[in-house]
Amino acid sequence: VGSNSLITIDSDGDFTLDAAGDIILDANDDQIIIKDNGTAYGGFNKSSNDFNIFSSIQDGDIVFTGDDGGSGITALTLDMSDAGKATFNNNVVVSDRVVGSSNLILVSTDSNEKIHMDAGGFIKFETDGSEAVRIDSSQNVGIGTSSIDVSTQAGGSGFQVLQIENAEGGQINLDHNDAGTGSTLGQINFQRAGEVLAEIEGVTDGATDNGRINFRTQPDGGDLAVRWTIDHNGILYPGSTSQGIALGVTAATSSNILDDYEEGTWT
Repeated sequence: VGSNSLITIDSDGDFTLDAAGDIILDANDDQIIIKDNGTAYGGFNKSSNDFNIFSSIQDGDIVFTGDDGGSGITALTLDMSDAGKATFNNNVVVSDRVVGSSNLILVSTDSNEKIHMDAGGFIKFETDGSEAVRIDSSQNVGIGTSSIDVSTQAGGSGFQVLQIENAEGGQINLDHNDAGTGSTLGQINFQRAGEVLAEIEGVTDGATDNGRINFRTQPDGGDLAVRWTIDHNGILYPGSTSQGIALGVTAATSSNILDDYEEGTWT
């Protein structure tokens, strides 16, 4: 066989290559082309140091199939009519991370639910086709809004913001769904370097359907203590309900605004 010879093997049946060693295909023009009755439909080639698998037919997909426990499956389809969109038959597992070349968007089948990680420095979550939550590049959080209003502290730095926005207003729920008759329902703590210096606390007040609010502050060198309490009847106490004087008159109190304070009786 000469160096420029064309070798053609024509068979009416199957053609089998069976070697005790390796079978090597060596093409100096870099391509191995696969045909069906004379029509090329795919192949392999070498581009620089890259190994390429290609489909020759316009919009022809590349499909990876296999056998899963005796059942034929399509594991992966690369859709060439949609810029190579990859459709996996089951979970995609990565050992470390998924990286987008610019923005990275995770989206549901109907495109109404999305997690959008933007190269501009923000993350947004969409539900039912609308933006639900945004975390901006300063780690401020907006719920129901993409425009987060950040007030400026003395000295020029901005506060860290959680903003809840809706046409009907925002709401924060702190729910202790099995609270007893004197259980904490929720707290808002004001801290410095992890230490709580002031606190607003909601508590059940003698019954599971009664509530009071305690306001606590921490003195110099001391511990948090209740400074003001609003009980379930709306009466305001300087301190806890067992100390100080009750301020205010409600249907649950007499007409005495200041009653039994220190010595004597106020009327």
